[in-house]
Amino acid sequence: MANASLTMGILASDVGDSIRTYARPLAFQDKGESYAWLPDSSPTSFDKENVRNGHYPIWGPSHFITQVNDHDEPNPLVAKLITALNGTDVEINATLDVIGLYAKSHIVPQCAMKVQRTSDGQSYSQYIPPGSTACDCYYDYVLNNEVSSPCQSCTTAAGCATAPGGATSCNVYGIPAHGFCEKPGM
Repeated sequence: MANASLTMGILASDVGDSIRTYARPLAFQDKGESYAWLPDSSPTSFDKENVRNGHYPIWGPSHFITQVNDHDEPNPLVAKLITALNGTDVEINATLDVIGLYAKSHIVPQCAMKVQRTSDGQSYSQYIPPGSTACDCYYDYVLNNEVSSPCQSCTTAAGCATAPGGATSCNVYGIPAHGFCEKPGM
């Protein structure tokens, strides 16, 4: 292609990030922003920080659609698959590092998000993953192989008593297990 450097296209981050030698992510300026943001905190990082905090609106969650019973509950096997894929199944997490796999594959799991929206193109609102499922610190740890500020390592909830920002839940992920103080959800 004669003008390959002028070509623009759309790729999911798991594909686009694996070919950054040949393709660059698009900086995007959303309505109300003073300048354009990349999906990551810098051109050379893969942290998806600007996706996770709501500065980069060109993202969409994975959707799982299934039949439910009269109590809005899916088939138990389907429910198990969904919790396994979103990294919140404790049994699966004990044998498979789903969050680590996502981080290394340039995919942002819902548990690492800090914002949410009700539908594509809508405004953001703050998001805190439910219960003790937040994995923001562990996601960063997998990417950087170090504990980043303001994250604090822990082995039990007692280790989070002095953690900053109300991060009183010790959420454990990975193999071997790594615990980090995260904000508890509802």
